[in-house]
Amino acid sequence: MVNIIAIQQLYVVLAIMVIFLTNMHFPGKYVRMPPHQHERLCAEEEEMGRVNSAWIEFSVLETFPLDRIGDEHLERVSCCTDSYSFNRPPCYVGMQSVPIQILTHVQGAWMLPLVAVFGNLFHALYAYYIQKIERHQQYEIVKATGRRLVFYVILLIYRTVVLYSGWHIVEEVVFGAAPVNCAYRHWRRCVRPFDTSDHVVLFLTHYGAISVLEVLAMKRSYSSKHSRWMHQVIYAWLVVLNSLVLYALAHSSLWFHSAIESAMAVLLCAFLVWWPLHRWFIVGVGPWRQLLMPRKK
Repeated sequence: MVNIIAIQQLYVVLAIMVIFLTNMHFPGKYVRMPPHQHERLCAEEEEMGRVNSAWIEFSVLETFPLDRIGDEHLERVSCCTDSYSFNRPPCYVGMQSVPIQILTHVQGAWMLPLVAVFGNLFHALYAYYIQKIERHQQYEIVKATGRRLVFYVILLIYRTVVLYSGWHIVEEVVFGAAPVNCAYRHWRRCVRPFDTSDHVVLFLTHYGAISVLEVLAMKRSYSSKHSRWMHQVIYAWLVVLNSLVLYALAHSSLWFHSAIESAMAVLLCAFLVWWPLHRWFIVGVGPWRQLLMPRKK
């Protein structure tokens, strides 16, 4: 049990360190300019490659002129292209790549976190129905894995409904909605006064929490020569997946949200996701843990 607690603590500490260090480097944030402004703002970059996105520091955007744009203004715009998207912040290596982009797309954010549990479920069903080995233990594993899959889907819905849509309502009540008129309204829609980092919440809930719970389940699962190889494959998958997640989390926190917005996201996850899961499943011995975790022989 010490191992899984250490894994959980390591994940949380790494995430907090990444967010803290990146915001020490750049405490502000960049905002995206709409695509119809690319030709106006990124004419030079478009000659070198297709412009995927254009960004400007939020504090600078508020002073942008409404009509005439001089060179001193264009220097404050960062245009990310196919040819050198790593040229200037907030553009970074891999920003437009499929592995990074799919982490936050709806399909990827809902399917990638469930790959590990689907792998365990497939292997347990295969061992039970096809190989017909250790059937009693495999049957317990199938039931527990199926219940975990349902629980993970509920967790994803909880993040979407409560921590995304619900929290946006709370933000508007507490900090106010996005203003109708702002100094930069001719360039893009007005930005909300406070915008908790949705990507940080998504990364720590969809990927971090589910990964830790699935590792705990595999450590508590009945281990045999037929299951060890599958566990090794899933461990490798989780390491690669969460390495990409931490890389994307670092850049999301560094460039696209202020320090307080990233800190609020971490607090949300800590108190509304990680702490309950830690009490119920990591150190708890109650019915919740027995319901989702297979029993060792």
